[in-house]
Amino acid sequence: MRTIAVINQKGGSGKTTSAINLAACLASQGEPTLLVDMDPQGHCALGLAIPEDSIDLQIGDAMLAPEDRLLDRNRLVWTVRRNLHLIPSTMRLASLEASRGGLADREDRDLRLAKVLRQFEDHYRWAIIDCPPSIGLLTYNALRAASELLIPVETGYFALKGATKQVATLEAIARRIGTDTAYHILPTMHEPDGPLSSDIMGEINRLFRARVTPNSIRNDTRLREAASLGVPVVDYAPRSRGAEDYTWLAEWIRSKPVERPQALPMDEQAPAVEPKPFDRPATNAHPGVFTQAEIHRDRPEPQPVTIRHEASRDAGDCDTQLSATMSRAAELAARARQLADTTASRQQKRASDERVAHAMQVLEREQAEATQPSSALRRLFGAHQTSRGVLFVYPAEPDASVAIAGDFNNWSSQASPMRYNSSVGVHEAVIELKPGQHRYRLIIDGKWITDPYNPDSAPNPFGQTDSVIVVREAQRHTP
Repeated sequence: MRTIAVINQKGGSGKTTSAINLAACLASQGEPTLLVDMDPQGHCALGLAIPEDSIDLQIGDAMLAPEDRLLDRNRLVWTVRRNLHLIPSTMRLASLEASRGGLADREDRDLRLAKVLRQFEDHYRWAIIDCPPSIGLLTYNALRAASELLIPVETGYFALKGATKQVATLEAIARRIGTDTAYHILPTMHEPDGPLSSDIMGEINRLFRARVTPNSIRNDTRLREAASLGVPVVDYAPRSRGAEDYTWLAEWIRSKPVERPQALPMDEQAPAVEPKPFDRPATNAHPGVFTQAEIHRDRPEPQPVTIRHEASRDAGDCDTQLSATMSRAAELAARARQLADTTASRQQKRASDERVAHAMQVLEREQAEATQPSSALRRLFGAHQTSRGVLFVYPAEPDASVAIAGDFNNWSSQASPMRYNSSVGVHEAVIELKPGQHRYRLIIDGKWITDPYNPDSAPNPFGQTDSVIVVREAQRHTP
């Protein structure tokens, strides 16, 4: 299994977009691909329409699991589409880097992800890792697990300056952990017709030469649209510039020979890696931890601000800082209370005026009546068995994204989209279901909900509710 870590500390470089769409394009080319989200923001799940409240296990749970216990892949791995699966993350992943998060005190602290991925290497041809936008234990794990690095760089001036520092940082990390992982620069958000963008593209090629991918990712609004709908661009707009560029990138990566890194053996103790090494002064650095001052020696290391509770020589200064902070907090709290009191007073005066109260009641009633469909039309909403299959109907705006996920399509958010019927102003879909009971949920603009027009429902294992439809055997009439 070839493992590519997509990494850049600078936000807005197209890191997650590249990870999702590269993985999707590899999958569309028949390559079994595993997308691994190591970013606590969980944007891979968000960009693939997987709700965070439905995620049972995330990559952090797998990294802390005992090595002698097999992972429950049904709870950990999500099926996105054919040949593409996701191991998601949540905000809980950020706690792993804390001193008591369970990762920092392990001897193999930066090998945990690599050991997790070893359990999947017989099932996938590729693993794409979306790295966090920071340097810490999570990034160290991604670098130790990866056989190749992909660094997306926006073709802008500040992104170019940041790219040189990013490469220097990665090279420093590689020296510390004893690896020599190959990396490539991926220019993103490129405007081929823009003179500035073209100049910066030329500078990227001059600085990094053979390390630049042969193609760039052009700026394409379809990429943002696809992300907002929770689908890869190759599925949303297969003929768009974004789909074309990422397809080309996937083909180029597939044709590239593997550049194996010279890494430490799995059973060898990893170098000591402290969580958040940049928060430590250089003089107190643990052996095996590089500091920001070591990489950029012309920059003084920022000193952490601490508030000591015990008596010390600096207690007076700390008390002054704490007092100033508390004074500011008290001032803001007082303003908030004053605003709340004023708002409550105004609302009370309005409520006491009979004319205002009557006008508000009339307005609210008119608004409710205007937005509610007729009773005859409401009976058509929900799920109904027909001679063609089960008809699902949901009222929503024409530009809304509406889909059905259920036990009949492996709970896929893309397998059963609903189409807008302009003649009656609803989204609808007909699905052939086998006789029996079926569970489903609606996905409205990426949000998973219970069908409000189906009175039949049942609780699910995640503390939520699924809608239920019972399909009966079709009756045959004899002449």
